[in-house]
Amino acid sequence: MKRKIDVDKEYVKWCREIAKANSDAELISHFRSHVSKHFNRHKGEGKEGFLIWLTSVFNFANIFKEKHHINTEDMLLKLCIYLKKRKKGPVPSFNVNKFIKMSKSFTKDYYYPKKRLKK
Repeated sequence: MKRKIDVDKEYVKWCREIAKANSDAELISHFRSHVSKHFNRHKGEGKEGFLIWLTSVFNFANIFKEKHHINTEDMLLKLCIYLKKRKKGPVPSFNVNKFIKMSKSFTKDYYYPKKRLKK
């Protein structure tokens, strides 16, 4: 009897293995090539071609996420900072200012150094 594949578990495992096996420079080089060459190859294929290309872009993003241990809090914080700076996009269902204040992440430390917050 064949076992059913746990898609989520296998996907994350494979992304981690790819991340470990390749340097940032190798991944970025391949990503740059992929973004332009592969997009041009698929752009005439309509929605399906676009989705195939976009799926690969998400794979790259997830490989980098695994390689550098980026968490969802950092990603949400980055969206909050974008919203506050540009005033564009839908308003989230939570208090952005409170979330930013309570967040403990490298992204917050970059955009809001502790000495700026004390003023």
